[in-house]
Amino acid sequence: MRELARPVVSTLGSPIQLPDETRNYELKGSHYNMLPSFLGLANEDPLNFIRTFYHTLEHFPLRGLTEDQLRMRCFPHTLKERASTWWMSLPPASMSTWQEVYDKFMGRYYLHSKTTSLRKQISTFEQLDEEPFHEAWERFKQLLINCPHHFFAQELLNQFFYDGLTLTCQYMVDGAVGGTIGNKTAAETYELYEMLGDNSQQKNVRNSRRGSVHQSNAARNYEGWSLEQANMLYSESSWKNNNDQHD
Repeated sequence: MRELARPVVSTLGSPIQLPDETRNYELKGSHYNMLPSFLGLANEDPLNFIRTFYHTLEHFPLRGLTEDQLRMRCFPHTLKERASTWWMSLPPASMSTWQEVYDKFMGRYYLHSKTTSLRKQISTFEQLDEEPFHEAWERFKQLLINCPHHFFAQELLNQFFYDGLTLTCQYMVDGAVGGTIGNKTAAETYELYEMLGDNSQQKNVRNSRRGSVHQSNAARNYEGWSLEQANMLYSESSWKNNNDQHD
């Protein structure tokens, strides 16, 4: 009877079916310490975890393995707590390729509702009040990073971003194009946004260093304007202030 009361731990195989050369790859203590961990918590980002996992394995020697074989060898050691429990519940030898492992993991932890929400945020993007051009552009690009499977063409993404800009920034883009973005290719429009974003960020840094409240507010309202236009604006404002003082 005592034997019936004792739990028996069966030797279940790994959900990944590894070839011998992959199973024999030696993982040292330093390798285990470098691997990121995924616990299966609701606030974790599975996509960012996979990116970190890929980046970490770039520092591991292949020793005759392919990149995918190395990923399959190391992946189970990254799963902890709830994620480990889920992993151990999968059927033994049910996956033999990294794509199968990736699809199983993302299907479990990257919810369909998240994809739907991010796609909506991309297609209805709006620049915030007083948000500089470069911050809006970086925020839009981060949405694309968080949802690489958005399936929107680049032309449509360019239009989404333009439509979400404030009127001031739309005028600035039109002025830089010399018309409308419809006259540019998708690649040219993307490069234009990149250039305007760089200019916006540089001007934002310069205005912060000046510490001038007036110039900082003006630059924020006219992000992306050329230096000549900005100087003209400030000159006109200074002339008006001087005349008001004399009056």
